[in-house]
Amino acid sequence: MSWFRRLFTRLAPVPRRVAELEEVGEFVELRGIVEALRVLHNPLDGSEAVMLNYSARMLSRVDQQVELFFDESTTTRLAQGASFLLRDQSGVVMIEVEGGDDVEAAHEGLISRFGAGFDFNVDIIAPGDEVVVHGRVRELVAGGSPHRSAGWTAVIGDARIELA
Repeated sequence: MSWFRRLFTRLAPVPRRVAELEEVGEFVELRGIVEALRVLHNPLDGSEAVMLNYSARMLSRVDQQVELFFDESTTTRLAQGASFLLRDQSGVVMIEVEGGDDVEAAHEGLISRFGAGFDFNVDIIAPGDEVVVHGRVRELVAGGSPHRSAGWTAVIGDARIELA
């Protein structure tokens, strides 16, 4: 399928199972269970994750008592991810994720520089979570050989991931 035809015919992701992926460049929706290739650690409790969405809001007396005076410039937002495997009943794909920020180092820096005067929040996607992935098929890995080196049949890039 040419990029021009794909641009005008498929703007929404096509729901697929892993075994149904057939075309490089197709925009798909996959649902499955996360398996970590590399784990990240939640800086608040040390739990394992493959994706971290971190925010730290500096508190002051006014902020705690009257939310009306909250200044958005006192909030730090960071994201970090690691590529992971997504498994459904029909197979396994690798989801490529950009690394992003070093959340653990940034958290330690905030604590050492300013102390504990923050309201921290970390949303994670952890190994074992069921997720929905919207992304493009970047590569199809030949599945016929028992000697192939990859443990997955496709690579998905430009992914948007959310809990199911």
